[in-house]
Amino acid sequence: MKELEQQLREIIRNLKSAIDASVDLRKQGSEAKGQVSQLWQEFLAQFMSYIREKSIASGENLLAGVAFPKWKR
Repeated sequence: MKELEQQLREIIRNLKSAIDASVDLRKQGSEAKGQVSQLWQEFLAQFMSYIREKSIASGENLLAGVAFPKWKR
């Protein structure tokens, strides 16, 4: 369990860094905005696809019990 916690903490640090970089890049103009959006779309699609794939293969719904609070705009 400790190893998983450490891995997830490292992932969130990396994601925060990627988000900060995304903000900086998007400020460069519309072309950069499109490229950043494309990269995030690909990342999120791969992430969700892998969760789904592993859930099916293992018979364990990896998102069961995970609450997604309403996101504020």
